Amino acid sequence: MLFPQLVAQRCGARPITVIAEELHAESTYHDPFWSSRPSAIPQPGEELQAGTKDSSEAALDAHTAGACRPSRGRATDASQSPIKYGKIVLPRTEIDGRPPEIDKLLAPALINYGHVTVMQVRGRSVRGLDLHLSRLDAANRELFHEPLDPDRVRGYIRHILADDVDATIRVTVFRDTTVSVMVTARPPADAATRPQGLKSVVYQRPVPHIKHTGTFGQLHYGHLAVDDGFDDALLLTTFDHVAEAGIANILCHDGTAFVWPDAPALPGITMRLLDRAGLSARQRTIRRTDLPSFAAVFVTNSRGISPVGRVDDIEIPVDPEITRQVLTLYDSVPWDPI
Repeated sequence: MLFPQLVAQRCGARPITVIAEELHAESTYHDPFWSSRPSAIPQPGEELQAGTKDSSEAALDAHTAGACRPSRGRATDASQSPIKYGKIVLPRTEIDGRPPEIDKLLAPALINYGHVTVMQVRGRSVRGLDLHLSRLDAANRELFHEPLDPDRVRGYIRHILADDVDATIRVTVFRDTTVSVMVTARPPADAATRPQGLKSVVYQRPVPHIKHTGTFGQLHYGHLAVDDGFDDALLLTTFDHVAEAGIANILCHDGTAFVWPDAPALPGITMRLLDRAGLSARQRTIRRTDLPSFAAVFVTNSRGISPVGRVDDIEIPVDPEITRQVLTLYDSVPWDPI
């Protein structure tokens, strides 16, 4: 039978962990959203042979009792502890503060229209919490024509953290009949310290000022980059202008000052925090061929800041002093209690 039918047969509409993320997790591309490649999970449309059980069905057998158990008050163990499914560790997931049910997952699984923010939690605090909450509210007003109460979001984050103090939190907002907030909690993640490699591609995110759920293009090119031995894609305009990386902003230093590309891109939270902390960066047009002339290039996202060491077959200088300068500035950013 089809894998989604297998899940529905076992769980019906009762609370389960996020089946949508499980089905999408066929990936070796390491980003803040998805885990590592599963050992044997059938793809949508792939049939299991009648009368046989592969490792995915056997794993589902092992977890059916907990995953399908109705919740009573607090979320069930199935939603509050990561489930190891083959090589996947599914995140703890709640929708509007409750364990997800299949009918609530249909909208985000079938209609790829919503917005997102991703944050690192340390000691139950977040850098730039106000920026995350204002990002969600602004996107919600633009996409769904209504505000999003920041206290509602904070309450959902506190609820899924439970007793945890450190985590990677992803907040996804979507709408079926009403606006819903899905929160997932994964283990905390830090920025890479080794220089990163980027593979350039002519592609720009649609509606780039919103961190939205329409991520197929950037994830696809990210996969291709990883397959070729890089860490992420570098997104370029048709004029060869640098816009952003697949899941990060690009920050350059020209030997005198920091510079952000002026091509349309997401105004990332770390980007805004650095500017607020006094980075004194300006924006200007940066071409791909300009990159080796810079004293240093960085990628910035929710995990932090990493140096860039190459773009395609071009080596990029890594300057320890400039790296120390930008990391020290970022370390000075205060943490806001959730």
